[in-house]
Amino acid sequence: MKEKDNKQPGWKGMPISFKIFFVLFILNFLLSIGEPIKAFNSGTSFVGFFLFGIFAAFLSFIFLFVGDILRLISLWKRYSWMYKFLLYFESFIIINILLSIINIKSMVNVALSSISQEFLPAGVEQVATIGVIVFLILTAAYHGLFLYFVYKNRELFKREKK
Repeated sequence: MKEKDNKQPGWKGMPISFKIFFVLFILNFLLSIGEPIKAFNSGTSFVGFFLFGIFAAFLSFIFLFVGDILRLISLWKRYSWMYKFLLYFESFIIINILLSIINIKSMVNVALSSISQEFLPAGVEQVATIGVIVFLILTAAYHGLFLYFVYKNRELFKREKK
Protein backbone atom coordinates (compact mmCIF):
# COMPACT_ATOMS: atom_id res chain seq x y z
CA MET A 1 0.00 0.00 0.00
CA LYS A 2 1.28 3.46 -0.89
CA GLU A 3 2.14 5.67 2.07
CA LYS A 4 0.62 9.16 2.02
CA ASP A 5 3.15 11.97 1.53
CA ASN A 6 2.05 14.69 3.97
CA LYS A 7 5.11 16.80 3.26
CA GLN A 8 3.95 17.75 -0.22
CA PRO A 9 2.53 21.26 -0.42
CA GLY A 10 -1.08 22.03 -1.12
CA TRP A 11 -4.39 20.51 -0.19
CA LYS A 12 -3.48 16.82 -0.65
CA GLY A 13 -0.60 16.97 1.81
CA MET A 14 -2.64 18.67 4.57
CA PRO A 15 -3.93 16.75 7.56
CA ILE A 16 -7.67 17.11 8.17
CA SER A 17 -7.09 19.52 11.08
CA PHE A 18 -5.18 21.90 8.78
CA LYS A 19 -7.88 21.61 6.13
CA ILE A 20 -10.54 22.64 8.65
CA PHE A 21 -8.49 25.63 9.83
CA PHE A 22 -7.68 26.53 6.22
CA VAL A 23 -11.39 26.84 5.42
CA LEU A 24 -12.03 28.74 8.67
CA PHE A 25 -9.26 31.22 7.87
CA ILE A 26 -10.74 31.82 4.41
CA LEU A 27 -14.15 32.45 6.00
CA ASN A 28 -12.60 34.74 8.61
CA PHE A 29 -10.82 36.68 5.87
CA LEU A 30 -14.05 37.15 3.92
CA LEU A 31 -16.14 38.06 6.97
CA SER A 32 -13.57 40.58 8.21
CA ILE A 33 -13.49 42.81 5.13
CA GLY A 34 -15.08 45.77 6.95
CA GLU A 35 -13.18 45.36 10.22
CA PRO A 36 -10.47 48.00 9.62
CA ILE A 37 -13.16 50.64 8.98
CA LYS A 38 -15.03 49.49 12.08
CA ALA A 39 -11.80 49.62 14.12
CA PHE A 40 -11.10 53.13 12.81
CA ASN A 41 -14.49 54.35 14.03
CA SER A 42 -15.08 52.22 17.14
CA GLY A 43 -11.59 51.25 18.25
CA THR A 44 -9.80 48.00 18.93
CA SER A 45 -7.90 46.46 21.80
CA PHE A 46 -4.16 45.91 21.43
CA VAL A 47 -1.94 44.49 24.21
CA GLY A 48 -4.13 45.94 26.92
CA PHE A 49 -4.73 49.36 25.35
CA PHE A 50 -7.86 50.49 23.55
CA LEU A 51 -6.90 52.31 20.35
CA PHE A 52 -8.87 54.39 17.85
CA GLY A 53 -8.33 55.94 14.44
CA ILE A 54 -5.77 55.10 11.80
CA PHE A 55 -3.58 53.08 14.18
CA ALA A 56 -6.53 50.86 15.13
CA ALA A 57 -7.45 50.40 11.46
CA PHE A 58 -3.85 49.56 10.58
CA LEU A 59 -3.55 46.96 13.35
CA SER A 60 -6.90 45.47 12.40
CA PHE A 61 -5.73 45.20 8.78
CA ILE A 62 -2.43 43.59 9.77
CA PHE A 63 -3.87 41.05 12.20
CA LEU A 64 -6.97 40.15 10.21
CA PHE A 65 -6.04 40.35 6.55
CA VAL A 66 -2.28 39.94 6.52
CA GLY A 67 -2.45 37.43 9.39
CA ASP A 68 -5.03 35.28 7.61
CA ILE A 69 -3.13 35.44 4.31
CA LEU A 70 0.12 34.42 6.01
CA ARG A 71 -1.66 31.60 7.86
CA LEU A 72 -3.13 30.34 4.58
CA ILE A 73 0.25 30.48 2.81
CA SER A 74 1.88 28.76 5.78
CA LEU A 75 -0.62 25.92 5.75
CA TRP A 76 -0.40 25.59 1.97
CA LYS A 77 3.39 25.78 1.50
CA ARG A 78 4.60 24.54 4.92
CA TYR A 79 8.19 25.80 4.67
CA SER A 80 10.34 25.35 7.77
CA TRP A 81 10.43 29.08 8.69
CA MET A 82 6.61 29.23 8.58
CA TYR A 83 6.37 26.87 11.54
CA LYS A 84 8.22 29.35 13.76
CA PHE A 85 6.22 32.25 12.34
CA LEU A 86 2.95 30.50 13.22
CA LEU A 87 4.14 29.67 16.74
CA TYR A 88 5.13 33.26 17.48
CA PHE A 89 2.20 34.90 15.70
CA GLU A 90 -0.48 32.68 17.27
CA SER A 91 1.12 33.00 20.72
CA PHE A 92 1.05 36.78 20.37
CA ILE A 93 -2.60 36.66 19.24
CA ILE A 94 -3.55 34.60 22.31
CA ILE A 95 -1.69 36.98 24.65
CA ASN A 96 -3.34 39.97 22.95
CA ILE A 97 -6.79 38.39 23.34
CA LEU A 98 -6.22 37.68 27.03
CA LEU A 99 -4.91 41.22 27.61
CA SER A 100 -8.07 42.53 25.93
CA ILE A 101 -9.96 41.55 29.07
CA ILE A 102 -8.39 44.68 30.63
CA ASN A 103 -10.49 46.74 28.21
CA ILE A 104 -13.74 44.87 28.81
CA LYS A 105 -15.63 48.05 29.74
CA SER A 106 -14.58 49.82 26.52
CA MET A 107 -15.46 46.77 24.45
CA VAL A 108 -18.93 46.54 26.02
CA ASN A 109 -19.50 50.27 25.46
CA VAL A 110 -18.56 49.88 21.78
CA ALA A 111 -20.88 46.87 21.45
CA LEU A 112 -23.80 48.74 23.03
CA SER A 113 -23.13 52.15 21.43
CA SER A 114 -25.19 51.40 18.34
CA ILE A 115 -28.31 50.71 20.42
CA SER A 116 -30.40 53.60 21.71
CA GLN A 117 -30.09 53.82 25.51
CA GLU A 118 -33.86 54.04 25.94
CA PHE A 119 -34.27 50.55 24.44
CA LEU A 120 -31.69 48.89 26.69
CA PRO A 121 -33.19 46.88 29.54
CA ALA A 122 -31.70 46.98 33.01
CA GLY A 123 -28.73 44.65 33.46
CA VAL A 124 -27.81 44.54 29.79
CA GLU A 125 -24.27 45.74 30.53
CA GLN A 126 -23.64 42.76 32.79
CA VAL A 127 -24.96 40.35 30.17
CA ALA A 128 -22.89 42.07 27.46
CA THR A 129 -19.80 41.89 29.68
CA ILE A 130 -20.26 38.16 30.18
CA GLY A 131 -20.84 37.77 26.43
CA VAL A 132 -17.63 39.62 25.57
CA ILE A 133 -15.63 37.57 28.10
CA VAL A 134 -17.03 34.30 26.69
CA PHE A 135 -16.23 35.51 23.16
CA LEU A 136 -12.64 36.36 24.14
CA ILE A 137 -12.13 33.00 25.86
CA LEU A 138 -13.55 31.07 22.88
CA THR A 139 -11.40 33.07 20.46
CA ALA A 140 -8.27 32.38 22.55
CA ALA A 141 -9.22 28.68 22.66
CA TYR A 142 -9.66 28.64 18.87
CA HIS A 143 -6.18 30.10 18.35
CA GLY A 144 -4.79 27.81 21.05
CA LEU A 145 -6.23 24.78 19.26
CA PHE A 146 -4.66 25.92 16.01
CA LEU A 147 -1.34 26.42 17.82
CA TYR A 148 -1.62 22.89 19.22
CA PHE A 149 -2.20 21.39 15.75
CA VAL A 150 0.71 23.36 14.29
CA TYR A 151 2.97 22.09 17.06
CA LYS A 152 1.64 18.54 16.79
CA ASN A 153 2.27 18.52 13.02
CA ARG A 154 5.58 20.39 13.13
CA GLU A 155 7.30 17.67 11.07
CA LEU A 156 5.18 18.79 8.09
CA PHE A 157 7.03 22.12 8.10
CA LYS A 158 10.40 20.59 7.20
CA ARG A 159 10.20 21.60 3.54
CA GLU A 160 12.85 23.93 2.18
CA LYS A 161 12.34 26.46 -0.58
CA LYS A 162 13.30 25.17 -4.02
